[in-house]
Amino acid sequence: MTLHRIAPNFYKLTVPNDSFTTVITRIEALAPKRYALSVHAGVSLPHGSLKNTVDPGFAVTADLAVRLNQTFTAEALYGRHRFNGKASSPDVDVSQMSLGLKAFLNAGRVRPFITAGGGSYRFDPGSTDPGAHAGVGVEFNASLRLAFDAEYTGHTVFSGSTKTFFSSLQGGGRVRF
Repeated sequence: MTLHRIAPNFYKLTVPNDSFTTVITRIEALAPKRYALSVHAGVSLPHGSLKNTVDPGFAVTADLAVRLNQTFTAEALYGRHRFNGKASSPDVDVSQMSLGLKAFLNAGRVRPFITAGGGSYRFDPGSTDPGAHAGVGVEFNASLRLAFDAEYTGHTVFSGSTKTFFSSLQGGGRVRF
C-alpha cells in the first residue's frame, strides 16, 4: 500500500491487486460563525390611523447579530421606514433603533423563525417614542457564511396614550464572521 498526499486533506491511496487495506476517516463538524451583519430592504405598510395620512413606502434595515446558541440570536437593529404622504400630508420618515431576540424553529438549511424586540422610534416630522416589534420569517443558509431571508415584522410605537402601527415586509442577506 502506498499513500501520496495530493493536496491538504486530499490523498491518493494505492492498494495492490488481490489485496486490501483499512481506511479510517474522521469528519469534523463545522459550526456556523458567531457574529453576523445583515441588510434587508422592502416595503413599509401603514396601519390604523397612520394609514389615513400616508401610503406604503420603502423600508431598509441593518443589523449586527450574535448567535447565542443553535436556537437563539440576539440582534441590534437600525431601520428606516419611509411613508409617502397622502394629498397635503407630509412624507413621514421613521428611524428605528432596537434590540431583539430571534428564535429559530429548527436546524438545517431552511430555518423558519420568530423575532421580537423593543427600542426607540423617531418620527420625522414628529417625536421620538418607545416601541416594540414582532415578526416571522424564513432563513435560507446558502453556506456557513452566507444566508438569505424574508421577514414580515409588525411595529407598535407608544406615543403617550396613543399607539401607532405599521409593518414591513423585507428580504435580504446575512454574512457571518
